[in-house]
Amino acid sequence: MTNNIVVLGAGVSGLTTAYLLSQDPDNKITVLAKHMPGDYDIEYASPWAGANYMPVGKEGSAHEKYERETWPALKEITDKYPEAGIHFRGTLIYNRKKDQESDTGKWFSELTQPNPWFKDVVPDFKNVPSDQLPSGMDNGQEFTSVCINTAVYLPWLVGQCIKNGAVFKRAVFKHIADAANAHHTGQKADVVINCTGLSSKTLGGVLDDKMYPARGQIVVVRNDPGPMMSTSGTDDGEAEALYIMTRAAGGGTILGGSYQKHNWDPLPDMNLANRIMKRCIDVCPSLVKKGQGIEGLDIIRHGVGLRPLREGGTRIEKDKVDGVAVVHNYGHGGFGYQASFGCAYAAVSLVKEVLQNKSRAKLISCSAHMSKEAALKIDKVLNEFGRSPLHGTVLADSLNASPEILLAMLLDALIKAKPISHELTKKTIKKLIEADYHNIDVLSDTTWEDRTMVLQAGGYNRYREQGATNLGELAELVVEKYDGDLNNLLKQANGKIDKAGLLLKEIKGMGDLAVEVFFNSAQSVWPSIAPSVDSRSLKTAAEIGIGTDLDEIYNALDRDPMRMSWFANGLSEVRLEKRQREIEEV
Repeated sequence: MTNNIVVLGAGVSGLTTAYLLSQDPDNKITVLAKHMPGDYDIEYASPWAGANYMPVGKEGSAHEKYERETWPALKEITDKYPEAGIHFRGTLIYNRKKDQESDTGKWFSELTQPNPWFKDVVPDFKNVPSDQLPSGMDNGQEFTSVCINTAVYLPWLVGQCIKNGAVFKRAVFKHIADAANAHHTGQKADVVINCTGLSSKTLGGVLDDKMYPARGQIVVVRNDPGPMMSTSGTDDGEAEALYIMTRAAGGGTILGGSYQKHNWDPLPDMNLANRIMKRCIDVCPSLVKKGQGIEGLDIIRHGVGLRPLREGGTRIEKDKVDGVAVVHNYGHGGFGYQASFGCAYAAVSLVKEVLQNKSRAKLISCSAHMSKEAALKIDKVLNEFGRSPLHGTVLADSLNASPEILLAMLLDALIKAKPISHELTKKTIKKLIEADYHNIDVLSDTTWEDRTMVLQAGGYNRYREQGATNLGELAELVVEKYDGDLNNLLKQANGKIDKAGLLLKEIKGMGDLAVEVFFNSAQSVWPSIAPSVDSRSLKTAAEIGIGTDLDEIYNALDRDPMRMSWFANGLSEVRLEKRQREIEEV
């Protein structure tokens, strides 16, 4: 089933949300925005950001969760996509206890803790010995973080979205509901995602009076001081801050800054600029040559941005405005980049809920050949027991027909087909993916002993030795016969499920059941093999009164291969958890 989705706003929050949603081929994404990457405007906050990963969310808060979930994604992009404009950078954080009650001190209070929650998230974390602290500092930490060249990263996100089929259009709306009628297909959008930041204060249908700016002023210079650096405050005023960071890919060094709440002034204050430059040199003399002051700085430009703060924190929730389904994702203050993926994951989850409700409405009015009772049972299986392919792993939210996802699905099927407990199955699959065995290059480079250890860590003890052998032979066959990509297997099978099944059985350990379990998941990204339900789950469908006519079930699911996959996995969950009676009673 095709989902027409509008993302309103093309800052880092909107682009990250669009990027994740665009990875599902069923989603047709239109990104609508007044400002796009390449623009510099006071209304458009994202280009002005530093940007980096210096967590400020309070431990135990939703904010912490968003930042914690974002680090792995930023790290992966930095490792794998140098063209994205992110690099790793040593980072120094210094704290003065006297700043605790200032605006900047409160902003950075978690960052400057001696024992912060993120010490187990970022690499190389350690406290700075007291004898190495600059004068006036009470404690400090150092760790490895990332710094983002926003002028490169934002266009990279646009490119990834476009590669996945998203369409970008300039547009200005007075009311959020109007955006639903601007989808590039000409059809009305099923959901609008509001990522308009500070503009949510004035956007009709939203009018969020909890939004307000925190003005940030920076100086961009060509000088490179080395590590990133930040302090809890300054002696120049409680609304003034100190941070230094060098962007990747020649993006210059950011000297900051300020944190001026409710200040809308778009023009640089040159007195503030001079104070910023002076205190940055004071704390980091390596910015300039020995004996130089601010005259030693090679200035590229001065900049002002308005951080989109919100009383009560970020708004990520479902809404209904004039009959239009809306998911809000705005109010990220000064942490938009370092919480971008965590916030986007939460928004995408809500979008899926909206789309499931849409599917449910269609399901109830399904094929005339199916009884209402059977339709309701399908609905219950899908929405209460349905599971995405690779559920419980980090890959479940980024399903696509990539070689890595398909190999993960194959590993998943191999493990699930063995007579071991449901819990051990899930644990083993998680360990295989954590070991990056869904990357054919990684799997090919492992030894038999490596594979045995990973399987044992998952509790796969009974079959670990044979399993380790099978995984090695699987890697060899996939590389030699399919050039490391199972999509080539489907091509050899001409997209036909029967022929694909025969080819899969050439892989050691892939019997009838393993092939069926693989098809349960793979149909989500290989629509030509849908509808598919493994024989054990099809028997469950018969027992609970749904029946075994796959075409009829598929019609009831609006012939949506992703929903069919969820349903097949839901039947399996019903069987494994022995919950058949709950469905029979519908």
